[in-house]
Amino acid sequence: MTASRSQTLIALIGFGIFVAATQARAQDLDKAVESYKAGIYDEAASRFFEVLQFEKDPGLIAEAQYGLAASFQKLDLPLAALKYFEDIVKEGAEHPYFNKSIVGLLDVGDQLEDDLKVPQILDRMYEANINALRRLNPETLQRIHYIVGERLFRVNNFAEARSFLQTIKQGHSDSASAQYLLGLVALRVGQSGGARPDFDAALMAFDAVKKEIPITDPDPERRKLRDLAALGIGRAYYERAYVLEENDPRKSKWFERAIAEYRAVPRFSTAWPDALFERGWAHAVVGEYGRALGALHALSTPYFETAFYPEADILQATIY
Repeated sequence: MTASRSQTLIALIGFGIFVAATQARAQDLDKAVESYKAGIYDEAASRFFEVLQFEKDPGLIAEAQYGLAASFQKLDLPLAALKYFEDIVKEGAEHPYFNKSIVGLLDVGDQLEDDLKVPQILDRMYEANINALRRLNPETLQRIHYIVGERLFRVNNFAEARSFLQTIKQGHSDSASAQYLLGLVALRVGQSGGARPDFDAALMAFDAVKKEIPITDPDPERRKLRDLAALGIGRAYYERAYVLEENDPRKSKWFERAIAEYRAVPRFSTAWPDALFERGWAHAVVGEYGRALGALHALSTPYFETAFYPEADILQATIY
């Protein structure tokens, strides 16, 4: 046998072994998919992981990656699922399971109540995959926009945060939260001292929150957000009125509106002590000292023994 024929034969044998191994791993993947469809998620996860360990074919690897993430999600192992959804999302829109993994990542983030890891992942991959993201379901895209917008707000990138939050339409599950953050951005909360508040925009945003969330909403977190919006309105009117001249007719009108909003915060809500304290200041500024002391007296009751308002003593002394 010549050297060339020998080399050809070895190559053919090697190719045959490669084909056989690839077919075997494809069969392993098929078994993993069958286990997943049958609801045997622990077995499916084991088989998907085995494919990932030994497979070289990109298509089979991609399917095994997503299958493993989905299996962990079904097994109620959100941290493990997060790891593999993250791997896929980091590869970008070229990955065949990119869109599905974005949804999986969002769901796992909700399950973990994660406001750190998932927002970072979505923020970092957004620009590079923007065209693919725009083809997502509008509901899903708006979820991404809220998560990214909230993260940008937290890191003091207020201009970009506003751009993301403004895309969330009324009626979306995150629209009230987005409007609340937009109200804070308009008030220049956390921004430099030279930034001037846009009171009209802030009031419009906070009012949108109150309109969207009824006072009888069954979700306590949404009711809490409504109360914070009422505080926001009260603070905006208070700050707006405080800087006016004494003879400006708007001054008393806006203080009255601030006090009304503070009173609108329901008793025993988490925002109630703040509303009492700030209402006390508003009453004091307009000369209603008895009402101011009444609000401060409420803060001294045993119900508020865990609350910490040292400024209340200063205000009380000032009134006396």
